[in-house]
Amino acid sequence: MRLGKVRKELVLLLVASMLGCPVIQAQAVAEEKAVVTTSVQATGQSIMLDGQENQMHFIRTYGEPVYRSVVQDDLKMTLERVLADKHTMQLLISVEKLDGFPFIASENLRLRSIEINSKEDIEKQKRLEAIPKGAPYTEYIKVMAEFDEGLKAFIQEDNTLDMEGLSTYLNTAQSMMSGTSSASYGMCYTKENTDSKVYFTYKGRYGESVLGDIIVSIEGIEGEEEKTYPIAVNLTDYLMAHKGEALKLIPHVLEDHEKKHLERLKDSNEELYLERKKELEGQPQMLLDEAGLGLQLIEGDNRFTIDNIGFIQDKLHILMAGEGKKTYDMRLYDKTGEMIESSYQVGSSHTSENETIKNTAYWVYDIASPEELKAYQFQLTTREVVENWQGPWEFEVENKGEVKTLTVNQIIPYGTEKEINVREIQIGKGSMALVLDRQEENQNAGDITPKLKVILKDGKEILLNSSEASSLEKDKMTLIYSFRDWIGTDIASVEVGDIVLYKAYK
Repeated sequence: MRLGKVRKELVLLLVASMLGCPVIQAQAVAEEKAVVTTSVQATGQSIMLDGQENQMHFIRTYGEPVYRSVVQDDLKMTLERVLADKHTMQLLISVEKLDGFPFIASENLRLRSIEINSKEDIEKQKRLEAIPKGAPYTEYIKVMAEFDEGLKAFIQEDNTLDMEGLSTYLNTAQSMMSGTSSASYGMCYTKENTDSKVYFTYKGRYGESVLGDIIVSIEGIEGEEEKTYPIAVNLTDYLMAHKGEALKLIPHVLEDHEKKHLERLKDSNEELYLERKKELEGQPQMLLDEAGLGLQLIEGDNRFTIDNIGFIQDKLHILMAGEGKKTYDMRLYDKTGEMIESSYQVGSSHTSENETIKNTAYWVYDIASPEELKAYQFQLTTREVVENWQGPWEFEVENKGEVKTLTVNQIIPYGTEKEINVREIQIGKGSMALVLDRQEENQNAGDITPKLKVILKDGKEILLNSSEASSLEKDKMTLIYSFRDWIGTDIASVEVGDIVLYKAYK
């Protein structure tokens, strides 16, 4: 069940469509990008072992013991510990095979699609999904009014809705949901894994309504097998044979979202603006266009091919095409076996009209000619799902959402000439949040990223350089920082540059 459907902005769009109001529609679409659902979703990712080892130790040390198990088929999944507060949740999960056989891909397993929802939201979703298609909007509001008393005032005696009052209420009350959405993950921890038992750590951010009695739901588990191949085509010979031929090129155009992001950074954070501007200026001005060369990377396999290749301004450009769910990566090595990093890399994936997954990848290397390429060797690495278990596995836990709130009301600068008021600091078991005034309706919390220095009473300093998530309400913004070092209540001060936001008194 995906509770992303229960969102304030979708109700706003229903209201707007009835009123024929483009202003409300535009506002709802804009807020959809920044305001959240009450659901946290996750996909597996891998990170460096030392970082995950810290997180595992952190959850074991400060998390609450749960040790609830669910057995499905030959798998026993146990939610061992939970570390949660108002803004974040971290989980330690073990998975054990009960049939006596080892995992095929014990170091490349991942939890697929983790969701955290309040029991109330699950019930709300079931009720909304039960409403017949084509039913009046009033029926949706009636159901939601059972969970939000304030909505009852807009259901009129003749069973119609006070649309003007309802739209104002939804815009100001944040009644449908609140909080933030961000990337979440379920990662396989390798150091303590055995042949038949593995550990996962998970970390997610969510809305304030994911409090109290909640359900942690894990859709499935899958394992990938990695294989490496020497590529079938000799690229040096190919490039020598086609030396001097005209390449099919296109200009490298900055996407609209990148332009807008750069404009916002220019107004809000000069340091990040200059850094990002320099990165963009260093990118190639011209790129290879699709040419359909079809150079096979694995002999007899057309799922992985080079679509175009050539030299542009003394740099080797490669456009690669792939098909299907198998993921791939082409890597370049020198004669000593050391991998050579690309100077530019980008990839994309989409599903075609016939439901085929199409992937593209683009690399640029600092290699100027076919003769220079002779000193290097390409290898193709593929990853394919070889183990797959379907859930869901569900665990019921309680999240009290405890945080310590420190009143601040301190002005801090941001950008080149702007300043903003910090209302308060919220400190939880795994997060720290700044609550700021929202000065303009179109102000985006992501544009304001104060770097925090937290000094503990024992003298230790913890730097929180950027927020991991944010939320917007009508008159305030919340920036959420998370940490793996215990902060707790032993804080001596919280600082932004030379400004002290909070200082403890003995």
